[in-house]
Amino acid sequence: MNRKLLMAGIACLGLYGPVCQAQTAAQLAEFCRRAPQMLSQCTPPSTDLSSVDMKVVQASLIGMKSSNWQIRDDAFDALRKAYQDKVMPPSIQNAVIKALILRNTEKVHTPDTGDGEAFGEGLADYLEVVGSFGTPEAAYALLDHDLIQTGGIATRGIAAAGPMVVQPVLKRFDEIPTPIEQGSEVVGYALSLIHVMTSLVTAGQINALQRAAIEQRIMAASASHDATLRAVAIEGLKALGDDAARARLAEIAKSDPWVASLPPRRDFYPVREDAEKALAASRPR
Repeated sequence: MNRKLLMAGIACLGLYGPVCQAQTAAQLAEFCRRAPQMLSQCTPPSTDLSSVDMKVVQASLIGMKSSNWQIRDDAFDALRKAYQDKVMPPSIQNAVIKALILRNTEKVHTPDTGDGEAFGEGLADYLEVVGSFGTPEAAYALLDHDLIQTGGIATRGIAAAGPMVVQPVLKRFDEIPTPIEQGSEVVGYALSLIHVMTSLVTAGQINALQRAAIEQRIMAASASHDATLRAVAIEGLKALGDDAARARLAEIAKSDPWVASLPPRRDFYPVREDAEKALAASRPR
């Protein structure tokens, strides 16, 4: 089939991983056979910006520099709608990223208007748009200590930058003081970084050295003193799925020390159970 069409489909559907992971010619041929059908269900963002109202864009860019967060949010919302289903040019993306960084500096303040819910929802809108860029610049902004902990929108947005973001993610994980104790204030940050690493492994775009470096960190997290971090590391081990990861899952399934008591169940081992399920679901490679 047409190579440009195939690559467009891979990009649109986020299927770099399956293509890179195809172990045989038959597997790759099967993907190519199914590509036209998958493409028919895919509507990639348009690069035709002729319908974008540039007056709205210019007014929005000015409004996004306001000292008033509500004016900035209204301007950002207008900009977002102007580019709906279209790819924002790099200059516009950079303006949105700067607005997010400014927005984030206000996170510790409760708006005087009392409209705290709208303040939080506005931040979520920024995260969704910036997370869709898939650029290193967007990823670096989302790697902020607090933004990364807002949830899956941020961690997926970071991982969308692919191999280019691996080193910054590893660096930030290595900067966390160890050992990470149960309930430590850094646990949430570490959890978010592990989520990013797991997404990078799952996407399949990283090279062998990057994969090995990520595996080293996930292994370390799986031995943390914090049970929640060990539980999240299990997903990373499952995604890795190699002999070393499976051996670690087997070890956790037998010996993880966390005992929980949650009616009607008493004295059970949640992390062990998660490891058993992950081991059963992962395939030897």
